[in-house]
Amino acid sequence: MVDLSGVVGDRLESVLAKARKLVENKELSKAALAYAQAAKLMKQYADSATSDIVKKKRLVDSEKLQSYADQLKKGHVPNMQDKASAASNDIDITLQEDDYLANARSLITQAKISWDEIAGLDDIKKFVMESYALSLAKLPDGVGLPKAANLLLYGPPGTGKTLIAAAVSKGLEATFFSCKVSDMLSKYFGESSRLIDAIFELATQMSPSVIFLDDFESIVPSRDSDSSGVERRVLTELLTCMDGFANKSSDHLVLVIAATNKPWLIDQAILSRFGKLAYVGLPDDNAREKIFELLLTKKGYKIRDSLRDFAKKTLNYSGREIEQISKELIRTMISKANPDLADIAVKGKKAVEQYMLKMSDITIDDLEALIEQMVPMTNQDDLTKYEQWNRR
Repeated sequence: MVDLSGVVGDRLESVLAKARKLVENKELSKAALAYAQAAKLMKQYADSATSDIVKKKRLVDSEKLQSYADQLKKGHVPNMQDKASAASNDIDITLQEDDYLANARSLITQAKISWDEIAGLDDIKKFVMESYALSLAKLPDGVGLPKAANLLLYGPPGTGKTLIAAAVSKGLEATFFSCKVSDMLSKYFGESSRLIDAIFELATQMSPSVIFLDDFESIVPSRDSDSSGVERRVLTELLTCMDGFANKSSDHLVLVIAATNKPWLIDQAILSRFGKLAYVGLPDDNAREKIFELLLTKKGYKIRDSLRDFAKKTLNYSGREIEQISKELIRTMISKANPDLADIAVKGKKAVEQYMLKMSDITIDDLEALIEQMVPMTNQDDLTKYEQWNRR
């Protein structure tokens, strides 16, 4: 689907300017036609709204414009002191500041992940916790510290980058803005750069805040690449916001944490705005064992074999893939232990609610059978590329 919000917006702005000029020149019949046209365009503009709040406001504005057109058609110029009739001055076809803030507020998510729920990544966790603890701790008189460094997390998919950002937010009891920037470029087409400004403004108001930018490479590709005008504007706005905030002598704590699977695509100018570039690699043996422990034994499932054996069998699998494996192991075990479960389900809801699930052990044979059908997403060539970029 082609997003025409920018085209409609530009057309609407032109028609409104023309309509207002016609009213000033006392050409009321022509002005009525122009305002009626503007009302239709405003209704189309409402369809491209990025939130229900914005859509509702634009639909109300469309009704105001049509009402204004109807009165002009009768040869009556409404009293501008009449708030309900002041459509020509009240309506701005670009998003109002409150609308942008509403969109920014919709990106706030409750962070529920704690550090104890993240297996491995000990060096990164230590750096993050120490850096941000320094941002909030009391200092002796006369001692100053630089602002907490913005953090770029890079590495293969599914290695815990999002979890780290959420854990930082929860640990700081901070407002967590979770922004998947590839969605911002599509859903907020033409308005992404203004939305970024609103996010930083709201984050300052609700400090301490963490702004998490996922899929970071999609919003800040190298300026030498074939990036679109929208991407370049977004990049410029992001640089401006990050530089502007870094230079403020403010006590507000706003941390930018970005995550990417393709760091080599990111513009060098934006990389320099991050105080720490942290490689989040695939989990090692200890981390994989810990993940299985969190997802299986700590949830009450019994393992016949050693979790260390489970970890050794899953070399090069990411944390997300191990989570998928664990869920499938549980499903397979329950299916084997309850072969009549489907027959029970046929009997209806009440029969299922009265049925007590049987449990059995999860074995290394179950794991081996499963991973034979599941190849790790990250191959050796990918790992080499990450390691080379890490040593650049």
